[in-house]
Amino acid sequence: FIAALDLVGAGGAWRVVVTIGAAAAAAGALLALVAGVSRTMLGMARAGDLPRPLAHVNQRFSVPQRAEIVVAIAVMALVLLASDVLVAITASSFGVLLYYAVANLAALTQSGEYRLFPRALQFVGLIGCVLLVAALPGSTLVAGLGLVAAGFVYRGIVLAVRRG
Repeated sequence: FIAALDLVGAGGAWRVVVTIGAAAAAAGALLALVAGVSRTMLGMARAGDLPRPLAHVNQRFSVPQRAEIVVAIAVMALVLLASDVLVAITASSFGVLLYYAVANLAALTQSGEYRLFPRALQFVGLIGCVLLVAALPGSTLVAGLGLVAAGFVYRGIVLAVRRG
């Protein structure tokens, strides 16, 4: 955005406005992701897929406080350990795109009475997610796929423990 402002000859005041706007937008998106991921952790903890203490809900505020703390620590670690802010952004993009790809796959399994949109829309969404993931930097793909593999291993361990 700064390069675009320079191109049109916008002054320093516009840089401040754009920077503040970009920071506010990024913070808003981050807060939404933290809230969504912590509630996903809550559901997984209730189902026994994550440690049960993460299923704790603060009685006063009705929020999954422990899960939110774990997610906040993970986000801070990602931001602090990332070599560049773009690394953190692309890592987040990988996760969000994977989430939406899975949502599109799940929507494909809906029967006619529950289907709100035609199947073609889910195919377009799934293909779009896959293409966008493929456009991410290679290091992001490797790291993201490594995390997914670690998740599958963890899930296998959880299922093995449940079976006895």
